[in-house]
Amino acid sequence: MGEAYAGIGNIPQAFISFEEALKISQDEKIPKLEANIYFNMAKIFVEQNKDSIATVYFKKSKELALQLNNKQLAAYADNEMAVLYKNESNRKQTEKVLRTGLSTFKETGSIDKETDNYKKLSEFYAAGKEYDKALENINKYHAVKDSMTGLNVQVQLKNLEEQYNSAKKEKEISLLKKDSELQQQKLQQQKLLMIGAAVLALLAVCAIWLMMNRNKLKQRMKELELRNQIAADLHDEVDSSLSSIHLLSQMAAQPGNEATHKDILSRMSTKAKETMDKMGDIVWMIKPDETEAASLKQRMERFAYEICSSKNIAVNMQLDELEKAKLSMEQRKNIYLIFKEALNNAVKYADTESITVSASIQNKELLLLIKDKGKGFDSNLVKKGNGLDNIKNRAAEMAGTLTIDTAAGKGTAVTLTIPVQV
Repeated sequence: MGEAYAGIGNIPQAFISFEEALKISQDEKIPKLEANIYFNMAKIFVEQNKDSIATVYFKKSKELALQLNNKQLAAYADNEMAVLYKNESNRKQTEKVLRTGLSTFKETGSIDKETDNYKKLSEFYAAGKEYDKALENINKYHAVKDSMTGLNVQVQLKNLEEQYNSAKKEKEISLLKKDSELQQQKLQQQKLLMIGAAVLALLAVCAIWLMMNRNKLKQRMKELELRNQIAADLHDEVDSSLSSIHLLSQMAAQPGNEATHKDILSRMSTKAKETMDKMGDIVWMIKPDETEAASLKQRMERFAYEICSSKNIAVNMQLDELEKAKLSMEQRKNIYLIFKEALNNAVKYADTESITVSASIQNKELLLLIKDKGKGFDSNLVKKGNGLDNIKNRAAEMAGTLTIDTAAGKGTAVTLTIPVQV
């Protein structure tokens, strides 16, 4: 290649670089790259106004382009050579080359080269003083250039639209991710709430169970305390009664008349019977029974009939409602003792011909009524020892009330009211 540019003075550094690249493309057998390098090398000589040397390289580029069937590059090389020929006499050949290149660029869709070709044609015609053709081509140049500008604007708008849509989609994806995260957080919160609710429910069940057990334990402790109290009462009663009987038996062993001995024996018999009755009551009070209410009813009826029949007093018992109540041992004991005290007082002091005993349940409250038609009494004048204070205290122990409705000559009504389970 040195013969092509021998004696031309300084060679540009770019040309030397292209020459090295040309050698590599030839060694690697890359003809497309080789054709482009020839074209660029020619352009270097055009810039140095070395048209003859430039023409050599343009021809080499065109030959390779035709071999590769690259019409666009071949036409572009022709155009460049035609520009070099414009000052020569062969104007028709130059015009033909430029026109041929224009057609090629239109076919291949190379708008930028088409625009450049219109400019070259305009310059060509202007140099030949064909101003009408020059004006026509320069107008076409500007039209295509404006079209290219419009296309560029459209491309830019399209790119902006794509960027906007892309950003919009990214934003939507981001929102969807955030929504998904919020949903996950809500599900997590709901899960934690469900776990918390389950734990609270479990704790509540445990608390209820502990409370029930505690209440049962308290009830058992209360029953145990009551049993101990009853055991103490039994011990005191038996000890007192046996002591009295022992003393009476010693008195009976002393010399005396028959009437004295009979009186002592009668007192011993009465004392023994009272002791047996009290012991029976105490044993009944502490004896566990699944039918406490029924047992209480039967015992109350038996006691009423026994004590009233001994005094020829008519007794009317209406205690069926009593069987509906669920009574504790303490309630059973206190109800029975209150009933006995009230009935004993009526039999001993009322001077009545009939007594009515009834029980009813209203609004989960037991109402026990012992009523006589005797002479009544003035509660302000009554003497201590009739056990009225005692039975009122027993009613208070059961969270109940005891009222005594009486007046001289109008009989007496004793009413016990206590809360019960039905």
